[in-house]
Formats: sequence, C-alpha cells, structure tokens
Amino acid sequence: MGLQTTIKEDLKAALKEGNSEKVGVHRLLSAALHNREIEKRAKGSSETLTEEEVFGFVGPTGYNFALSVQMLFGLVIGGMQSLAGAIVGGLFLQFFPDVTAGLGKGLSALLYAMLLIAAIVAMPTGVIGTLRRLAARFRPQ
Repeated sequence: MGLQTTIKEDLKAALKEGNSEKVGVHRLLSAALHNREIEKRAKGSSETLTEEEVFGFVGPTGYNFALSVQMLFGLVIGGMQSLAGAIVGGLFLQFFPDVTAGLGKGLSALLYAMLLIAAIVAMPTGVIGTLRRLAARFRPQ
C-alpha cells in the first residue's frame, strides 16, 4: 500500500470520526505530496515519489538544530498567545536570516543568541504582548 493511499484512508477515517485536527493534517500532507509530484512532472522526471523524497520532505530528517532554534526564536519574538504573534514571528523568520547572513555564520549565531536572551527577558509575551501591554498603559481610562 502506498503512502498516498494510506493518507487517503486515514483522512476518510478522520472525517468519519469528526476529528478536525487529523483531517487538517492529512489534507495538508496530501496536498504537499501532490505538489511534489507536479513539480517532478514539470521537471520531466517520474511522477512517483521515492521513499527518501517523501520522508526527507515530511520526516524528522528534514529538520536540523539550526532550524529548530530559528522556530523557537520566531515563537519567542512573536509570542504564543495570539494569531498576530504567530504572524509577526513568521515574518521575522522570513526576513531576519537575510539580514544576518552578511555577518557570517559565527556572528549571525551570536546575534541570534543575544537577541533570543534579550527577547525572553524584555518581552516574555513576545512583541504583540508587549505592544498590547503598552497600549493598555497609555489608553485613557
């Protein structure tokens, strides 16, 4: 049984259960694999995904320590309590590495570490939480 068949069967089971989280994950996996097949077809190679391509794409080997630190950094910067915090953290993850790339790998890592510690100490609720706290302080009562 192929991976896509397994995902489709799991999706049907999740729909029957009414488990919206499982449904969302399985739909996302199915769409990601379908997009990879389209990409391979466009390049002129076989549509069939190899096991290495699938598990390199959605498996734990696709994530290294540096990426884990970046994700943690985005979470700390944005804050965990709101959707706006997640968006700010995601935008930060998108653009900040480009800014620090010119510093070189050593200085870039040092800057990440210093900013992470500063953000944890100065903004424990993230940028959005800090902005909300400041807005509440200056709001007329």
